[in-house]
Amino acid sequence: MKTLVINEKNVGYVKIFKDEIKDFADFRDYKNLPNAVVEREGTADEYVVFKTFDLSKAIHKKSYLLQERNSWYETASAVNLGVFSSIENALKAAKKEYGELRQDGSRFNYEPIKNPNDVTIYIIEFETDEFGEV
Repeated sequence: MKTLVINEKNVGYVKIFKDEIKDFADFRDYKNLPNAVVEREGTADEYVVFKTFDLSKAIHKKSYLLQERNSWYETASAVNLGVFSSIENALKAAKKEYGELRQDGSRFNYEPIKNPNDVTIYIIEFETDEFGEV
């Protein structure tokens, strides 16, 4: 297989002239790329158009579960409040509901500054599409 011109830096539409693709094996290699799909094929044009995309933005491997717990972080008191694609989004949602938060020991433990109900905010990081306890 020769070096392919479609890679993670080419995002959008890529035009490859048919004379650059010498045989079916080269064309098959292009068609099997995980970050590209054929947009125009089988036409009388002298080129093939591929639509490409950035896989790092298409796949979220980690997610964050936002929980409210009592002040001792006991799991028996946990209330799930949502699943988020980033810790920043989870904190943004928590701040919207509870107001300003202060970090309490680690980057996953937070406590509302105004806290009349004596609750804590706990964030659990987990991998998506994997079997295991959350």
